[in-house]
Amino acid sequence: MLSTHSSQGFGHDLNRTLILLIVALPACLFVWRVNQAATQNKLVPESKPTFVSSETCRTCHADRHETWLKTAHAYSLREPSAEVVSGRFDGKPVETRYFQTS
Repeated sequence: MLSTHSSQGFGHDLNRTLILLIVALPACLFVWRVNQAATQNKLVPESKPTFVSSETCRTCHADRHETWLKTAHAYSLREPSAEVVSGRFDGKPVETRYFQTS
């Protein structure tokens, strides 16, 4: 024999669950939206970033700076000039201290 008490308990649990969803879902959406807006505001810098120079980094990271200077990456963003551009345009191989091409 089934008791009516268990079905009332189920209905009560269902009501509590629905109330929780009705309250929690809008609260979660509100928090998500506020967080999304705050994140989007942080993505737009107030001013254009400027390069501070590798010398600035060297003051705190001397060992890393010395290692970096020995890589091609340290020289990859320099303004083009005769001293900087390693290239031949006559079809002969290009040789640098980092690579050789044909």
